[in-house]
Amino acid sequence: LAALGLVSLSTTQPRVPEWHDALTLWEAEAHKPGEHWVRGHKLGTALGRAGRFAEAEVAFDRSLAQHPHDGPTLARRLLASLAADGWTEQDAAAVPFLEPPPGDGRAWMRAAEAVRRAGRPDLAAMAMRQAEAVTVRPLPP
Repeated sequence: LAALGLVSLSTTQPRVPEWHDALTLWEAEAHKPGEHWVRGHKLGTALGRAGRFAEAEVAFDRSLAQHPHDGPTLARRLLASLAADGWTEQDAAAVPFLEPPPGDGRAWMRAAEAVRRAGRPDLAAMAMRQAEAVTVRPLPP
């Protein structure tokens, strides 16, 4: 079994030389040709975990440009933006409304209000657009 592990490692290492941790993997992946929204989402998540919030915002924005109504990406984008300019008590109060990501229009409206109370009407507007996008409207008769 140990020999199998060594063989597996020896064949994987050359194919994924960037794999040291999630951040280095996704930073390398982001520079490869072609675009896919998951790259920006994963890179933004790794950057956020590393405390590089302004860079995380940019990565999440790239992802949202390709997949505009992805709730988890938007929620993490909003959290990164709150953290980027210094974490406050009001920012912390908004976290439960964004993590886990809101699941429906009403939850996004509550998240928008929490972000607005944190002093970020620009981010609240983003959350409200998401609320409108995910709210199912009945068809006219």
